[in-house]
Amino acid sequence: MRFTWEHATWTVVVLIVVTGIGTFILSLGERTELVTDDYYARELAFQEQIDKIENAQSINAKIGWSQNSGGYQFSMTGDFDHTQVKGRIVFFRPSSRELDTQYPLNLDSNGVQNVPLELLKPGRYQIQASWNDGIKDFYLEKNIFVQ
Repeated sequence: MRFTWEHATWTVVVLIVVTGIGTFILSLGERTELVTDDYYARELAFQEQIDKIENAQSINAKIGWSQNSGGYQFSMTGDFDHTQVKGRIVFFRPSSRELDTQYPLNLDSNGVQNVPLELLKPGRYQIQASWNDGIKDFYLEKNIFVQ
């Protein structure tokens, strides 16, 4: 029996079908989760978030991030009194909800806050800083990579 074009065509079709079924079966084992439990409710409140970002831009607020011997140093600069702000820092880890962590915003007079080394595991994070100066709400984000 010779190998003909008909055999080759059927072989390719069978390989495509087997690959598709295999990919489907493997995708069933992948873990998928929403970023937050209340994702849809947060989506509706997004205009408030845009207003907070615009407020932060209006006072030239910026986030700084560096590593020192004792851990990490989070800093904020801008036209505001650093000692009067109340808020929180969220270290959002896109790859795993379990590695997300929150930290109260407690800046010194220079706008600096130390973050313990053991707080963050190596990988990509998004710093989400939200604060209030007693009058307005503000919000900033910065992508970082912890080593």
